[in-house]
This record gives sequence, structure tokens and C-alpha cells, in this order.
Amino acid sequence: MVAGSSHGSEEARRFPGAAGGRANRPRSRDRFSVPAAPERAGSAIWPVAKRMLQWLGLSLLVIAIAGVVHYMLSTRLASVERAAMEREQVEFGRIAIERSLDIVSSDLFYLAESGSRNGQFDPLAPDGHRELQENFRLFVEKRGIYDQLRFLDLGGMEIVRVNLADGRALVVPGEMLQDKSQRYYFQDAVVLRRGELYVSPLDLNVERGEVEIPFKPVLRIATPVFDRNGNKSGILVLNYLGDQLLQGFRV
Repeated sequence: MVAGSSHGSEEARRFPGAAGGRANRPRSRDRFSVPAAPERAGSAIWPVAKRMLQWLGLSLLVIAIAGVVHYMLSTRLASVERAAMEREQVEFGRIAIERSLDIVSSDLFYLAESGSRNGQFDPLAPDGHRELQENFRLFVEKRGIYDQLRFLDLGGMEIVRVNLADGRALVVPGEMLQDKSQRYYFQDAVVLRRGELYVSPLDLNVERGEVEIPFKPVLRIATPVFDRNGNKSGILVLNYLGDQLLQGFRV
């Protein structure tokens, strides 16, 4: 019995797997080799993450470039639209000014021709130009767009003058009439022939040699007038308010 037991023990030492519960002990060493698996998994994930980061960076770059391009195009489009609107506004203003000047010139030629036919511009008008004064006053008050209407003789002296003030047309008394012989618009207009028109630059109104305060930009339109015998007797001048003229440029 003892010998058998000794034999079995010796056999167990030589063949460890033959013993019942002890046969699994060497496998416990195998369990210590398992942690190597996560290290291999991490090595496999990193290239994928790296590629994802690269794609993310490329996507952000593309988005940024697209944003810049969109901004530039939007700015360019807004600039083009703004320039087109400005050109359109200028064109509307030009048309409005041309229409205004057409109206003013028609009014001036009407006054010049009707006054000449009726002898109102004769140097020695029998009524002392009272009829011309009244005609000017009614015309200026009815039209409501002219600051002044004047008849100047060939020497540049105002013979008849009507001013518009607060919607009322007022005849200027004789002692308040002025010599305009040195003013550029008189010198340019007095040499014109019948049917010709002079249009001054837009500038500030001047009274008795000084700029009127508050400032009043005006455009002066003038044409020569004639007596019943066809002789030149002076010029007719309309002062058109610059505020009226510039309304075409306002939005």
C-alpha cells in the first residue's frame, strides 16, 4: 500500500496534469499574459483617430475658405448693388433737373414773348411798368417755385423786381432796386440773341454785394427781351431755388 502510494505520488510529480485539481495551476500563469490584448487594440485605434482628426481639420479648413469666399462675394454683390442704386439715383436726379429746367425755360420764354408783344419792356412804358409789376406778382405767387423775377435794362439796373416771401409775391419798391451791371449773369445774358437762354451755375444769392444769410442757393435763368419794335431792351431773370432743383437727388 505504501509503495503504491509512493508510486502514485512520484507519477504525479512527473506528470503534473494527471493529478485532479492541481492540473489547472500552470494555467494561472497564462492569465497574466492577457493584458497584452488592450495594447494591441490601442495601436489599431490610433491610426483611425489620426485620420479622423486629419479629415476634421481639412473640413474646418474647407468651411473657413467657403466662409471667406461667401463673405467676399456678398460684399462684392452689395457693392455692385449699391453702385447700381447710386447710378439709378443720379439718373433720376438728372432727369428731374432736365424737367425742371424745361419748365423754367418755358415760363421765361412765355414771359419774355408776351411782355414784348404788349410793349411791357419798352423803355418808356406809359404806365411806368405798373402792368408788368402786377403780371410778375401774379405769376410768381401762382407758380410758387421762384425766389425772384426781374426785368433789368441794358445797363444792368433792376426796373421791375418781385420777391417771393412766405408764399406771397411782393413788388420791390423803386428805391430798393439794385444795380446788377457787375454781376456775371447779367454780363453773360445781355449779349444773347432773341430766343437764347442763359443758365448760371448753382451759387448763393447776393444782395447789395453781400451773400444773403441764411444761405440761399439759387440758379439764375435769363433771356434777352425786346420792345415792340424788336429792339433789345434788357434781360429777364428768374431765380430758381436750389432746394427745388436738388429734390430729384433725395431718396
